[in-house]
Amino acid sequence: ERKKTLAIRTRAKTKALVSSQVGIVDAMTRIAPREMNAQQFCALALRCVTDGPKNERAAKITFAGGVQAIVGAMKRFPSCVNLQKEGSGALANLCRLNLIARSHVSRDGVQVVLQAMRFLNGDVRTQCAGSRVICAVIGALEEDGLVSLDNDEDGIMAKILKSHSTFPDEQMANLIARICQ
Repeated sequence: ERKKTLAIRTRAKTKALVSSQVGIVDAMTRIAPREMNAQQFCALALRCVTDGPKNERAAKITFAGGVQAIVGAMKRFPSCVNLQKEGSGALANLCRLNLIARSHVSRDGVQVVLQAMRFLNGDVRTQCAGSRVICAVIGALEEDGLVSLDNDEDGIMAKILKSHSTFPDEQMANLIARICQ
């Protein structure tokens, strides 16, 4: 009985999340576009709802203008650390899941992501997300079948990350292991 109740509750939460995704994008663009705290929490929410194999969610968010909302927020608040981190993560997830998001990011967001990577050059999560965005835009994600990161020290992702001089070797190994998960 308890398992059944938990399953029903989990499904209800999932349905609420799916229906609220457009609301998150709406909050970023129309309700609170000048509120830094609202923008960073919306970016966090978008990163969380697109984490994992959620193609339908990514499509809804992309068609609702999610990429443009995230990029716009990152441009408006370039010194907000959490917004840059979460925005890069959300863009990476959207690019991984949706080809249209990739085209929007390649047109609107690559400069913003590179700026976040430069600004937060010591933050592993931002570097990882930014590298995933760049690889998605150039069509070199592991999911695309063009690059294999497993035991491949010469893969494109490894080359990008190794070229970043602020990471010691131990951190680099951890970062590459994280990307391959």
